[in-house]
Amino acid sequence: MNYLGFGTLKDGTKTHIFKLENEKYRVDMSDYGATVVNFIDKKTGIDILLGYTSIWAYTASTPYMGATVGRVCNRILHGKFTLNGKEYQLPLNDRGNTLHGGLVSYAKKVWDVKREGKNILVFTYHSSDGEEGFPGDLDLTAIYTLEEDGLRFTWKAYAKEDTICSLTNHAYFNLHGPSDTKILDHTLKINADTYNLLNNTGVALEENVPVEGTPFDFRTPKPIGQDIRANDPQIHIAGGYDHNFVINGKGMREACVLATDKLRLTVETDLEGVQLYTGNKLPGNVVGKDGHFYPPYSGVCLETQHVPNAINYEKFEKPLVHAGETVEHTTFYRLEEL
Repeated sequence: MNYLGFGTLKDGTKTHIFKLENEKYRVDMSDYGATVVNFIDKKTGIDILLGYTSIWAYTASTPYMGATVGRVCNRILHGKFTLNGKEYQLPLNDRGNTLHGGLVSYAKKVWDVKREGKNILVFTYHSSDGEEGFPGDLDLTAIYTLEEDGLRFTWKAYAKEDTICSLTNHAYFNLHGPSDTKILDHTLKINADTYNLLNNTGVALEENVPVEGTPFDFRTPKPIGQDIRANDPQIHIAGGYDHNFVINGKGMREACVLATDKLRLTVETDLEGVQLYTGNKLPGNVVGKDGHFYPPYSGVCLETQHVPNAINYEKFEKPLVHAGETVEHTTFYRLEEL
């Protein structure tokens, strides 16, 4: 087994680090949160992820660094939804809403390792009926595969009764490396003509509006920082970008491209949306890699997902998993030197 101890949780549970490696990359992952800890481009020596070097830091920090989050990622308005005629109330953990699965996200769980090899890690987690208020038993699989040109993330969810599920990986990228304090000079392209407006507590509304003529137009690559301080009410609500973009097209396709002068990261997915979050609320109070702290705007998240709060909307695909059904979605992170 190609793993190392990563520390012991307060309840005595041991956590581990697993290494995936090929000629171009090295990826280190932990069973705590099925978390991507390091993603290193060997040619440049750059680790493109923010993260921590101890399990204590991951348990003490709240930004979901590199973790697999759910049962439903992003925000559910007032933590309420109706399924099969029954209303469910979830615990509230973000301004009167439910964020990333509730008080104890999957990011804070130790996943089982079902399969481990040089280029693949398969994590599993059984989520019980009623966990964080969600209905139905759910068997989850998170598959991370290191390929010749990047890292593939596939999640599967099998339900024993009707439920909802929408997982994402919550990596914070900085293509200069984790010692850099800003991502505002990174250029970003997003393959989206529309984005979802937010209410004043950060929940995506059912209304998706054109990006044209707004600070949210990334159809042509531009620096992330170019419009991040624009006099726009949506920018003011989030303190930057924290919005879902509705990706053009269907099936596996390009969602966005992040680049510096040395590296380019292309994110492809078969999901409907991608959340651009510019680390506006990173606390900067937990020591990260190489003794560095992570202040606001030091990392950018590109979270592939169902449209947030879609369970309460008619316009978008709902994140349903029906009894006896397995739902599967894939995201690919293609990393290239320039």
